[in-house]
Amino acid sequence: MKPQSPEWLGLICQGQSFEEVGNWLEAAAEYGFKTVQPVFFWDGYSAGDFERLAAKLKELGLSAPVFGVYSDLYKWDQPVGAIFESTIEDLKVAAANAATIGAENLVTWCGTVGGFAEAHPDNRSPEALATFKRHQERILPVLQEAGVALLFEPWRDHILGDEILTAKACQVDPGHFKAVLDFPNFISPDQWPDKGNRIEAIATTLAPHIGVVHLKDMLVNEKGEVELPMFGRGELTRELARAIKPFAGQKTIIAEHLGSPDDIPELIESVSRHF
Repeated sequence: MKPQSPEWLGLICQGQSFEEVGNWLEAAAEYGFKTVQPVFFWDGYSAGDFERLAAKLKELGLSAPVFGVYSDLYKWDQPVGAIFESTIEDLKVAAANAATIGAENLVTWCGTVGGFAEAHPDNRSPEALATFKRHQERILPVLQEAGVALLFEPWRDHILGDEILTAKACQVDPGHFKAVLDFPNFISPDQWPDKGNRIEAIATTLAPHIGVVHLKDMLVNEKGEVELPMFGRGELTRELARAIKPFAGQKTIIAEHLGSPDDIPELIESVSRHF
């Protein structure tokens, strides 16, 4: 018998095609997951995409309280880059069809003037922050009508590059703007020696705004570069487990950064050992 996930843990199920997403959903069900975060990496979403996803979730006995759009609220009608092709038009379609899959939360990136995950000097400019807030106000009626919250996925080099800016953005409308609690995404290489205090500060500042928690790991390699492996493969495993454990059963916790479904047994073993 395959190892089974603890009830409180969910799994990200993402892909550049519905078939790829479906493969992850099937793997999640095989390993006992009950909760998933589906992610479409393409653009041009349709209501049919969500009807098909809803049917697959029902077939496998899975729930999807959160759906990942990963558009860019700053760029609006342009994708953030890398593998992420969705725009705010896709986010609008996702909001309109969220009820079809039972999702109450959508995830988007936290805005960048430059390329995905790249540092850009204008990301800290008053103009960028003002544009981001203006775009929040533009999307708010869509969220209100759909009855969903928009969760900001953090990244240290994007516009909402720290927990303080992210919390401030959530305060525009706390019922409809929330945060993904993802500690490694906020910790830079130069902050690595102070990682314990950084984890505490991030958790304290974002506590009122957490919509979902992401579980992965972190290390800084010999070149001084951040790596973000699956939970249990990094050097922040114990600290992350200690910080995330109080949310188990209280918030949706989604494991991510697996290379393939073959990694799931190792993930479950690491979670069992540290939680």
